[in-house]
Amino acid sequence: MTSPNLTLGSIWRLHHSDREIARLTVTGADMPWTHAEVETLPGFEEFGPLFAEQERAVDEEEWEQADACYTQIRSALTMTFPDGSPVAEFMLHIHDDGTAGWRWHDEPFDTVLVTRWLRCFWDEEAVRFYFELDTDGYVIRQVELQEPGSKALAAASLAEWQQAQREGRLAEYESVYGLTAELPVSEWEGYDPQWLSAHEFETVWSTARRELQDRQQRHPS
Repeated sequence: MTSPNLTLGSIWRLHHSDREIARLTVTGADMPWTHAEVETLPGFEEFGPLFAEQERAVDEEEWEQADACYTQIRSALTMTFPDGSPVAEFMLHIHDDGTAGWRWHDEPFDTVLVTRWLRCFWDEEAVRFYFELDTDGYVIRQVELQEPGSKALAAASLAEWQQAQREGRLAEYESVYGLTAELPVSEWEGYDPQWLSAHEFETVWSTARRELQDRQQRHPS
């Protein structure tokens, strides 16, 4: 069942201290990301350059700078759910086209998850893997890119896969997004991991998901 917080047209709010500075009207969700149109209010202009710098850093793959912008945004701003209750944790991007995307949790990230991100390359098949791992080393999300060209082969979420299984549409899900590795990273052999920042993983994830969704729309099964 869809969360009421993700209902199309529901409004999340961005605050600086006690002042509301933007309204985010939900237009869709591609979990763990929520997407919205942005209505800026007086007071937002102070933070516009910070969001623009975050976008520039992500576009140019300056991950340390992107993470620094995230820290500044989280230190200065808060969000509320459509019912007015506070959002404990979020990673928010506001784009220059008047749209926004964010991932969120109802508890602080550092109290509920010790999430890690890594990538590795499988020479035999020329596939680059990107993984998001939970605190026990199990894969939460997985991206597979065929090289050369970084063609998206998979961008699967364990939570989505489990939901598709419950709803009897597992084959449909796997045909579009693939699936995640079952074994924890501690049992993997013959890989050389490179650890990533959250922003680097999220950029790869978002790009791969769009590519797979566009491909499905052009060539539905």
